[in-house]
Formats: sequence, structure tokens, C-alpha cells
Amino acid sequence: MRVLRFSVGDEIFYGVREENSTRVTALKGDPLFSVPTPNGKVFDLDEVRLLSPVIPRSKVICAADSYASTDNVDFPESPVFFLKPNTAVIGPDDPIVLPKYAESITGEVELAVVVKTMCKNLTPEQVPNIVFGWTIANDVTAHGPGLEGLTAARKGFDTSCPLGPELYVGDFSEVDHLTFSSSVDGTEYQSGTTSEIKGSIAQWVAAASRITTLLPGDIVLTGSVSGAPTLSSGQKMTCQIEPIGELTNPVLSR
Repeated sequence: MRVLRFSVGDEIFYGVREENSTRVTALKGDPLFSVPTPNGKVFDLDEVRLLSPVIPRSKVICAADSYASTDNVDFPESPVFFLKPNTAVIGPDDPIVLPKYAESITGEVELAVVVKTMCKNLTPEQVPNIVFGWTIANDVTAHGPGLEGLTAARKGFDTSCPLGPELYVGDFSEVDHLTFSSSVDGTEYQSGTTSEIKGSIAQWVAAASRITTLLPGDIVLTGSVSGAPTLSSGQKMTCQIEPIGELTNPVLSR
């Protein structure tokens, strides 16, 4: 099942879509906080504008240096994370805006895990029980003189966390075997699988919960492989994870 957040005209809905169907069934309320109940409205996928499938109520916590090199494949003793505010989140086709203080920005395709239950100090074995679903994220980073070490300025600016296009709800065991890639204007820059992560996706989510209490709607970004492209105004970056789909965002300077 796929969960969508979308607009039709001035109205915003949550909805569900079954595999291989373009039929979107609108729901009453947010399915993260209530039993999914149809509201009687049905749309075709090409009638709606997709929005970020979830707006985190609290935070986005992001894994750093989580993908393996040839000589370092084990889960780290001291995993590193950083935070993005919920104001960093945008949806499909929304513009990534270069901050005025940055010389350049880069983007990274990442698997984003959405939490459904308040939790703390999880074991990896408990993680599947607190996950609502997963989607695609683009972890955008600002670069320039004086920015090294300033994580908020580099990682937390508005529009630095595109999410979408849909929230995939399935068997959590699938997340360790997903293929992903990123491209800019059709040229591929990153390519990998989630099986290349140090340890497992569940270990990274559990580690995040040892640092901070995870709340319903919180998002855990799980990191990426090398090759992040530098982005310029006028370009479009596409992040792809199968079977979720593609997340594309234009880049603008203002």
C-alpha cells in the first residue's frame, strides 16, 4: 500500500493507492494518527498534486557516514547523527532554494523511515513494530567558506529535505535490499543498494532512538553512498528508490 498527501485545488488530503493502480482513495484525517477511513472521494493520480507524504511533527534525524567502504563494513561503535528541522521538508517538484550564504549545495538520495509510535532505546528487533512506512529523501547540504562544523547552516536550511513521492507501507524486511540512484538532468551520479549500509537499517533507527525520543511522524534518514552531485540553479535532481518511485526537485537561487 502507498500513502499519499496531495492537493486538489485548494483542498489537501491524505489518501491511499494500491500497487499498479492510479486510483487514489482520499481519507478522513491523517492515517498516521487514525484508522485509515475513506472520505468518499476518489481521484485519479494525474488529477492530484503530490505533496510531501509526511510533515514531521518534531524532527528529521539523519545518519552520517552510514554506508560501508571496502575496509569498513561493520556498524560503528559510536554512530553519528545530525538533525534537520521540520521546516526543511518539501515535497515532489517543490524547488530546492540555494541559501544566500552558500557557495554551492549537494544532494544525496536516501531512504527515509517514518516512525508511527513514540519510542526510546529500541533494540533493532523492535524497530519493525514502530515503523509506519518509508519514502525517498534528498539530503541537501550547503557548502562554502566558514560553514564547516556549522551543521544547522549546512544541513538545516529551508528546502534542504525533499521527501516523496509517496509513503510505501510493506514488510520491513524489504528495506535492507532496495536499489537507489540519483541523477541531475538525466546524468547519474549515485548508485547503490541499502544492503551496502554498515550493519542494517534497523540498527541505525535503533541507534537514533538511543539519542533522542522518536515521536509519531518523526523521520530517520539512513545515509547514502558517495558521489553526491553539486547542484546549480536551473537544474533538476531526481532521486530514485525502487519500488517507491522517483522524487524530482528543481534547483533555484533567489
